[in-house]
Amino acid sequence: MSTFGKSKLNVLICTIGSNPLPIYVTTQYLMQENRNDVDELPKPDRLLFVHTKNTKHVFTNLKNKIGVLNRIIGIDLGGGERDRDEVMSKLTNELSKLEDSCGINSIHLFYTGGTKPMSVFSFLAVEEFARERNIRTIYSDLHPDYAQITVGRKVFPFSDGKDLRDYIHLTIKDLFELHNMQISQQGKSQMTFEQVDIIRFANRIIDIINDSSYSSWRDSLNKLKKVSEKKDLRREDIEKKRADYENVRKELKDVFPIHWSQASKSVKSFRETVEFLHGKWLEEYVLYAIEKIKSDVSLSEVRQGIEARYERRPCELDIVAMKGYQMYLFSCTTSSKIKTVKGKAFEALYRAEQLGGSHAKVVMVSMLPSKGKGMEGSESCNDNLEKDLASFNAQYEKKVSLIGREELKDFETLTQKLKDIFCS
Repeated sequence: MSTFGKSKLNVLICTIGSNPLPIYVTTQYLMQENRNDVDELPKPDRLLFVHTKNTKHVFTNLKNKIGVLNRIIGIDLGGGERDRDEVMSKLTNELSKLEDSCGINSIHLFYTGGTKPMSVFSFLAVEEFARERNIRTIYSDLHPDYAQITVGRKVFPFSDGKDLRDYIHLTIKDLFELHNMQISQQGKSQMTFEQVDIIRFANRIIDIINDSSYSSWRDSLNKLKKVSEKKDLRREDIEKKRADYENVRKELKDVFPIHWSQASKSVKSFRETVEFLHGKWLEEYVLYAIEKIKSDVSLSEVRQGIEARYERRPCELDIVAMKGYQMYLFSCTTSSKIKTVKGKAFEALYRAEQLGGSHAKVVMVSMLPSKGKGMEGSESCNDNLEKDLASFNAQYEKKVSLIGREELKDFETLTQKLKDIFCS
């Protein structure tokens, strides 16, 4: 078929893996009109998405989120992602159709997603097809440590003090929808008790938590927590816990002006109060600190207590902060036991990788001291936790930052640590 008089096409090929985020970010950037690097990274006229039967749902979700349905072509490998002839023939067939109908100006293979065999065989197909027809080729990757598209030694966007996070912004809702997760609770960005000075409260309760002489206080708080978790909680059950509540509050009365009459006026208020005292205060304290530096570090959204479902399985995230498209997942615990903290860190790593891919960062907030000292012995400290995480390549790959007791005790130190995390 003659292509005379027609504009030749710039084709983008993406190999799809389990995480749609790198492809979404890259395609959204390449589709922008006024980029200063459009000569080097042409705006695609057609998008070829190579997927398998196991990633077909990822392809469908991506196609719907990107929106330019008339430009997107799916290439279904079925179960043949390790079959060289299967991959090459199907990709070559689609490229031939485009060449015959309009002609091809350039072929850009983005190989971040998919399996290694898919990427290798796709590369071979593009090389062979383009060489025979003298078509320009581009091979790119989304750098796992920096928000940049790499083509050989070149990085995009061009060095102007910006990276992809300045061009592509995702809301938390967008991020979850991209992964086909439904948000059942949007989370919040405000304090449970506006009348509580959260900095003074945090300083006081941190001292209590890490003082072994407050065993009676801890016992009373745990009793309150146990009752608050009853599914059929009644007012009479709440009334029986007044003594425990007063025992907890007497150590906090200067920093926690929530009297029994307010805490016990309803099942909802009782549960909220106990939940706050038992550990939610730490999430709110960290949230408050993040909000204070939000504009300084270019965060677009911060929310606490997000609840979502994936294939009917629930998950709850303590704090999520978005910087462009990059997700920072905070996991908070008042525990000072390294085993407990380590378990929460690995859980957060799994969830962050699932949602944000290789660019997502985890911040583990706990009562662990930096070095071996305190009630739980010399083993329970962030120095040892960092070594344990490094053995699994987590800290080595700059996936996890640790915030412990010392940073939490000083608000200026805490905000500076957060700035360092968001700007690293």
